[in-house]
Amino acid sequence: MASFLAERPLAGVARKGGRYAAGAVPGVIALAFLVYDARLPAKHPFVATNLWIALILLSWVGWGSVVAIVLFPRRRLDWGLRAAFGMATVLAIGGVMGAARWVSSGSMVALVTLGLIALGLDGARFGKIDVRRAWAFVRRSSPVTWMGLVFVWGCLKFDDLISYFELPVQFLGSGTLDEPFSLHRILSLGGQPFLGAMVLARGTVWNLHAVDGGLAYAVLFGLVLGHTRLPSRPWGVATTVGLTLLVALALKVHNIGSVLTGAVFFFTLYRLFDAPLERDRPWATGAAIGLVAAAACTLRQNYVLAVAAILGVHFLWSFVSPLVDRPRVVREALVTGAALVLALTAWLLFARRSSGTLFYPLVAGNSVHDFGLLGPVSKLEELRFFVDNVTFETPIGAGLTFASIPFL
Repeated sequence: MASFLAERPLAGVARKGGRYAAGAVPGVIALAFLVYDARLPAKHPFVATNLWIALILLSWVGWGSVVAIVLFPRRRLDWGLRAAFGMATVLAIGGVMGAARWVSSGSMVALVTLGLIALGLDGARFGKIDVRRAWAFVRRSSPVTWMGLVFVWGCLKFDDLISYFELPVQFLGSGTLDEPFSLHRILSLGGQPFLGAMVLARGTVWNLHAVDGGLAYAVLFGLVLGHTRLPSRPWGVATTVGLTLLVALALKVHNIGSVLTGAVFFFTLYRLFDAPLERDRPWATGAAIGLVAAAACTLRQNYVLAVAAILGVHFLWSFVSPLVDRPRVVREALVTGAALVLALTAWLLFARRSSGTLFYPLVAGNSVHDFGLLGPVSKLEELRFFVDNVTFETPIGAGLTFASIPFL
């Protein structure tokens, strides 16, 4: 009898260990593919690059899982939201790496490796993939879902001629971005070139478009799917409308801008505002908002104004609402500001070292005053420029599309 009682706890520990091991299998497989990918470029460069890009996406999910476990431990977030958190986390780390001149192919591989390890730990924590939920997804998915999946994979594999790939190359070559006279550099804190340098670590300059036109599109796809799975969302209608709008956005595969990469972070902010993850943890929500907002600011200088406007409207609207606890809103806003400053500090410091300005065009820095965004224009030209941006892209304009999202 005594031996039987002694064996039962051991059996329970063995079963628990088996569940942990089963949950960690996807992460272990991803790490094995990472090792295998190092041997492929010479013989199969196309396959090696595609595999490397897929591993970057999985590593973002892993980094985001760490953020989710720390901030929201009582629930498992969908993979799209975790991937967006992971992108933001990688960019926060990238600022430190760039300021310290630590960016290299080896450090990028290490960054992806740590993300894949985190993915395995997340799987061990939450258990193996639920086959029933996966099958339910297959049964409930609309035709637009499958069309979107095929389209996303096509974006990841597509190769085309692109322009201005100097900055990601310089990131890997020098460990930082010391480029005092480049307009492309002065218009960005460096977030997009850093993400491009991740692809370049085992890819080529011809694959740099995969960040905005491939990886960002895949994360947006996951964010839309995750949002439609909320209990209050009719699955068929929400999935079809959301993914139709997403597929309708034009993809510029000929350059490596930050159009859809920016959309990832702005849509993530919308999701955080629309459905707070844990209402009794305002510091956690504030930290997540600040991290994502900082990531958007690193991509382009003009995104800073958009982030400031979005956060200002959100917290002011929440504060005056009679249905919201005002002390909680204040705490959340203060934590958001602190997280935003903390995640941006390193980027600002080495942008100041490189271009002589923290925020262009408010401070000209090393730029030529008569070139870029500082030259005088008429009010009519400003209005025309504003209208062009609001109606940018087909079919109805990206500005109008995203302005309509809250009403869906």
